[in-house]
Amino acid sequence: MHGVVWRGAYPLLPQRTARARLAQRCTGGTVRTIVPPRAYPAPRRRRRRARTCAQTRHARAWNMEGSIAQGLSGRVEAAIRRTLGDSADEFDAPEWNVMEYVNSHFGSEAALGGAGPTLSRLAAEIGTLDASILETVRAQSSAGARAGRDLAAARDAIGDLAAQIAGIRAQADASEALVANICKDIRQLDVAKSHLTNTIRTLGRLKELSSLIDELRRCSETRNYRDAAASFEPAICLLKQFSEYRDMPKVSEIASSLEKLRDQFRYYIKDDFDILVDSVTPRTAPVPEARGAAAAPKVLVLTARRRQH
Repeated sequence: MHGVVWRGAYPLLPQRTARARLAQRCTGGTVRTIVPPRAYPAPRRRRRRARTCAQTRHARAWNMEGSIAQGLSGRVEAAIRRTLGDSADEFDAPEWNVMEYVNSHFGSEAALGGAGPTLSRLAAEIGTLDASILETVRAQSSAGARAGRDLAAARDAIGDLAAQIAGIRAQADASEALVANICKDIRQLDVAKSHLTNTIRTLGRLKELSSLIDELRRCSETRNYRDAAASFEPAICLLKQFSEYRDMPKVSEIASSLEKLRDQFRYYIKDDFDILVDSVTPRTAPVPEARGAAAAPKVLVLTARRRQH
C-alpha cells in the first residue's frame, strides 16, 4: 500500500513516494512519509480524524523544517564558515536543497534501480562520519580532562608563585629594615667621626697652646722679649678658639697662666725700661749712695743683655 507524502498541506503524487523515502533516509527526515497506522479497515470517522490530525502534524513539521532548509541567516552562515572553513563538499553549501538533490539523481522510476549502491555508499560514509565524530568526541573528552589537569596544575603553579612572591616581599621588607638599621648606624658613626675629628683637632690646638705657654715661661725666665713676642700672638689666637671651653679646668688654667705671663712680661718690660732710662739720663742732683748701689746691678744686667743680642 502506497503512503502519501505531504509537503506543506499538499500531498505529492504516489510515484514520488520512493524518492521521498530516499530523501528522508538521506537527510534524516526533512520530508515526512505518512504510512497508515493500521492494516485493517477502521471506521470511516476514525480514519478521517486520524488522517486529519496526521496531516496537520506533519504539515507543521514540514513547514518548520522547510523554513530551516530555506537557509540560515547571514551571521550564522558566516560563523559556520569561520568555524569549519571553506569546504569543497556540496552538502556544506548553504544553498543545498534536499529535494533538488534527490530529483537530480533520481529523476525517474528507472533511476531508482541504482538507489541500492547509492544507499550503501551513503551508509558507509555515514558510518565513517559517525566513527570520526566518535573519535573527535573522545579526543575532545580527553582534551577536556587534560585541560582540566593543566588548569589545576596552572592554579597550583600560580599558588606557588604567589607564595614565592610573598616570601620575596617578606625578605625585601626584612632587607629594607636591615638597610635602615645599617644606615642608622652609619649616621651615628658619621656623627661620632665628626666629633672625634673635632676632638682631635681641639686636642692638637690645646697641645700647641700648652707648648706656647711653656715657651713663654722660658722666655720670661731669660727675659727674651723677641721670642716672647713671636709666641704671644699665636697663643692669644688659639685661646680665642677655646672661648666655648672656658669652663673646663685645663682651658681655664691655661688662660690664667697666659694672663699671668702677660702681666709678668709687662712688669719686666717696664722695669727694664726704667733702668735703661735711668742709665742714659744725666742727673744734676747727687744720687744717693744706697740707690746707686741698688741700681748698679740692673744696669750691668741690661748692658750684658745688649751685648748678647
